[in-house]
Amino acid sequence: MLAALVLAAMVDVFSVAAQLVTQPGPDGTPQFDRAVERRTYLSAGPDEILTYLAVVATEAKAVDINVSPEQLKASNLRKRLLDLRLMMDFNAYIYDPEDLGPMRDQVDTAYEALGLYKDLYDQSKLTGQPIDPAEQSKRSAAMVASLGWISNDRARTDFLDVIKKPQHKVLDFTEKEQPRLWRIADVSPTADKSSLAMAALVSGNALATLLHDGLLVDDILDPDQEARFHDIRKALRSILVLIDMFPTAQDVVGDAREPLARLVDAYGDVNDASIAYHEATDAGRDDANDLRDDLVKEYKKAQKLARELDEGGELRAYVTRLTPLQLFDVDPFH
Repeated sequence: MLAALVLAAMVDVFSVAAQLVTQPGPDGTPQFDRAVERRTYLSAGPDEILTYLAVVATEAKAVDINVSPEQLKASNLRKRLLDLRLMMDFNAYIYDPEDLGPMRDQVDTAYEALGLYKDLYDQSKLTGQPIDPAEQSKRSAAMVASLGWISNDRARTDFLDVIKKPQHKVLDFTEKEQPRLWRIADVSPTADKSSLAMAALVSGNALATLLHDGLLVDDILDPDQEARFHDIRKALRSILVLIDMFPTAQDVVGDAREPLARLVDAYGDVNDASIAYHEATDAGRDDANDLRDDLVKEYKKAQKLARELDEGGELRAYVTRLTPLQLFDVDPFH
């Protein structure tokens, strides 16, 4: 209940941040107006991030006053937090990492805390056992704390101040400072190139690198290999969603999107099975072995699909569609 009241109080807290018009894109991802695509990477970044802040606040406002773990699962709030984090990573090169890093960590913490609260419903459905009120209260409190950067006036102002004051150049990053997707792509943005061109550059190069290095691991039950699988899964989702944010990219990619979307969904199913298995193991439940078998089964299905799409060239077709967009021009007035 406490969490619900905090969320319900977030009325228009980022209304000032609503810089850009959005419309629903694939899978409901908020998609920028086409005019944004032709703005330079340097000029578009703050407005892109601020717009997703407004989207997150709108989703928070929509959470019911009596939110339950099941209701939170049905909400888009957690998904939009992940989208905001992606947009912060995409535009990271125009911010000092020491300034943007703590802001990104706040978004990440909120995403994880909401996930743990939502998982109470998933666990209850899986085991047939009711949700433990004490555990729900504990996770609710953690969720409230994780959303302080939205609900607290000072924290919110600090967040906005950072985003509204980017550097006036693209910074040089060490490998450690690079967000995952840029590091995988092994490229850096160019200040005066269009925002869409940079999205196509990082997404296309990242997917090409993943295909070259391999989308699969040998043993999903090995902790190190499972960690690598999840890194691949997160990168594939980031590529898909980042391109979905730009309508011209959607037009150009066309039917080449569907195979990548299917693979992201399949990898998501593996992630769900992994969470269920590890939670059962940690709790010492009797169904841990069955859930381990479910994880292996889901991974084999995803493995089969990944191989089919790779061998059929369908994922490379996505990269090919993105390549011309790397030359997408800026509007001369921007």
